[in-house]
Amino acid sequence: MRILQIAPVPREFGGVDTGGIATHAWGLATSLSALGHEVAVLAHNRDHGEPWPETYNGVKVYGGRSFGGSVRARRLMHPSTVKAVLEARRTLGPSWKLRWVASAVAACCETIEAFRPDIIHVHAVEGRFTVAHAANLYGVPIVATAHSTHYVEFVEDGVKDDNRALVERNLHDATDVIFVSKWVAERHEQVFPGALDHAHTVILPNPIDASVYAPVPRAAARERLGMADGDIFLLTLGNLIPRKDPLTFIRAVGILRSRGLPVRVVMVGSGPLKAEMEALIAELALGDVIRLEGHAPQEAINDYYSAADVYVFPSLMETWGLAAVEAMLCGCPVVGTFDVMPEVVPEYAGVFVPSHEPVDVAAGLTEAIERDWDRDAIRSFALGYDWKTQVGGFESLYRDILARHQ
Repeated sequence: MRILQIAPVPREFGGVDTGGIATHAWGLATSLSALGHEVAVLAHNRDHGEPWPETYNGVKVYGGRSFGGSVRARRLMHPSTVKAVLEARRTLGPSWKLRWVASAVAACCETIEAFRPDIIHVHAVEGRFTVAHAANLYGVPIVATAHSTHYVEFVEDGVKDDNRALVERNLHDATDVIFVSKWVAERHEQVFPGALDHAHTVILPNPIDASVYAPVPRAAARERLGMADGDIFLLTLGNLIPRKDPLTFIRAVGILRSRGLPVRVVMVGSGPLKAEMEALIAELALGDVIRLEGHAPQEAINDYYSAADVYVFPSLMETWGLAAVEAMLCGCPVVGTFDVMPEVVPEYAGVFVPSHEPVDVAAGLTEAIERDWDRDAIRSFALGYDWKTQVGGFESLYRDILARHQ
């Protein structure tokens, strides 16, 4: 099969504003390529440049960001492209800049014509889906992955209604939709009742490249991270944004310290809440307890997960929770507050806290600290999420979609 993914790419392949979707989509692309499929990615978070495309690990990458110059001008002279731009702009609404819409649609039209895919997989049900649907001049079957409902639940009120209307229109246009968890599927039905009654839907979890995450000797990892033998090491890793709720975790740590528990905390990540977090850490006199470490290089991640006694995931909402799987692959138990956690983490690998109150999070952390965890069993479970065992589900879905569209 010739498979075109429309998705962001990770930082190491030129992507900007990367995150979990970029990691997931790239893992899928390389796994499909390893099975012998021809795979390309159109990345709107990567600059258009020469050569176009570039090839990494057998995957062609077309940069769609800043798509311009003579190629865009030539593409926008096509009446069909102009029609696609107008259709996309009409669906997206006036808040989307026409220049961006024209550039995105032109890049998509050019990529589809150059690569000639059998199937298009769009990793979004918002703007990227709108562009792909409008630019699909050859009628190629499209499947979309609904990764989350963040874009209608964790955005400013002035944007929320527009996003909701856009996604609802796109869901009505979609014929095949992948949900990354049962919880996400149910949440979409709650937020957009009836919008997918006509569509084929399937649940395929977010796999992971298990070869990247593996335990390293704990004593050596703790020494490299400056953890003393008697310290109870709690770890979080993620963007410092309201949805991740790092402030509740800091307050829970304050409760643990007030009870005499010798916890030490490392919070890896960056984001707009950093100043507020620093102020709260100072207010609670936790400056010698909590370290904010910013971005960590990939080669150091296994040290963090292996050294930690507990990985803490205090998020208000996650639709899968890849970081929890990463931690489990290193044998680290997880304490989490996100609703999908019981679907991802079994009871013998973590503690689910169905509350965002600091005292309840502190109670969950205390339970995890006091339990005797089988780190080998935790890793064995997480290996089931490896791409090698999960990619077949995507391959089968593509074949089913192509059979239905013949």
